Amino acid sequence: MIQQLLPSLILGVVVILIGTGFLLTHIWYYLQHKEELQGDHAKNEDMHLKRRYRRRMKGSSLLVLIGFTIPVLDYLVTFAPQKIAAVVTLLLLLLLVVILLMISMGDLVATNNYRRAIYAKLKEIEQKKASLQTEIDVLRFRQGDPELGAATQGGAGSGQHNSGDGNNDYPPRQEKLF
Repeated sequence: MIQQLLPSLILGVVVILIGTGFLLTHIWYYLQHKEELQGDHAKNEDMHLKRRYRRRMKGSSLLVLIGFTIPVLDYLVTFAPQKIAAVVTLLLLLLLVVILLMISMGDLVATNNYRRAIYAKLKEIEQKKASLQTEIDVLRFRQGDPELGAATQGGAGSGQHNSGDGNNDYPPRQEKLF
C-alpha cells in the first residue's frame, strides 16, 4: 500500500515544504520591512506592504493545502470503493490551483502597478530636482559665483561650454556622460 502511495506522498511533502518555506520567508520579509517603515511619509508603502503580505500568505497557505490534498487524492483514487470521493477531491484540488493562480496573478498586477507608481513619483522628483538645479545654475551664473568661473568662461577640461548664441543670461549647457 505504501509503495503505491510513495510518489504522491513525496510530491505532497515537497509541496508542503515549499509552501512552508514561502510562509516563513514572507513573515521574515514583512517583519524586516515593517521596522523600516516609520512615520507618516511611509503610510502608502505600509498599506501596500500589508496587502502584499496578506496576498502572499494566502497563496503560500493554499500551496500547503494543495500539498496535503495530493496524497489524499491519490489514496482515494487507488483505494476508495466509491470513486465519487476521488472526483470531489480532484475538483477541490483543481479549484485550489485555480484560486492560487488567481491570487498569484493579482499579486503580480498589484506589485507591478505599485512599482510603476513609485517610478513615476521618482521621475517627477528627478525632473523637479533638475529644474531646481537649473535655477541654481542661472542664479550662480548671474551672480558670478567663483565655482562656475572656469565653466562659464569656457575653461579647458571643465566639461561645459557656453551656448554659443551670444546670450549670456543662461548658464552653459552641461554635457551628459551617461
